[in-house]
Parts: sequence; structure tokens; C-alpha cells
Amino acid sequence: MADIDDITDRESLEAWLNTRSQADSVAIAHRGALRTLPVWGEAMDQDWSRKADLTALPVLRCLLTSGVARKYPTPEVKDAAASAASAADAASSAASASFSASFSAS
Repeated sequence: MADIDDITDRESLEAWLNTRSQADSVAIAHRGALRTLPVWGEAMDQDWSRKADLTALPVLRCLLTSGVARKYPTPEVKDAAASAASAADAASSAASASFSASFSAS
């Protein structure tokens, strides 16, 4: 079994996670995603995000729903998590396309 002190890169993290429960993996992924929230907040204040009508709501919805789904995995919460993930994916794709278009137009 890998020890947490032995984690130095992606491969060692993956090996360690393989020895843990899925709930542990989800909790670590959720916390990691929450740590990106300040970056999203900064991005929402940029001109390109305003021009793309990009808001933080899809990202917030996905992050908050996934946190609840981990603790209370009811069918309704699982459906909401799937819907939130889909909305965040669509928003991310739209933002990426708009961002790319704004650079190619320059």
C-alpha cells in the first residue's frame, strides 16, 4: 500500500488513490475543484468573459451540487449533479469558442 508521504507526482497520486475508496477520490477531486474557484472569479471580471456572457453560475452549480452529491447521494441529487455537469460543460465549451474567436479576430 502506498503511503501519502510517497506522493510526488500524478502517477504516485493515482497509485495512492487506487488504494482508497471511491468516496475519498471524489472528496479530493471536489476539494481540488473548489480551489479553482478564485481563478473562475477572476476570469468572470475580464472583458472577454463579459462579451461571451459567461457567468460563474454553471461552475458554482456544478461545484456545490457535487459536494452535496458526495454526502447525500439521493436520486434527485444525482440527477441534479448530472445536469450541473452538463451545464458547466456547455458553458466551458461556449467560453472556449468565444475566447478562441476573440483572439482570431484580433
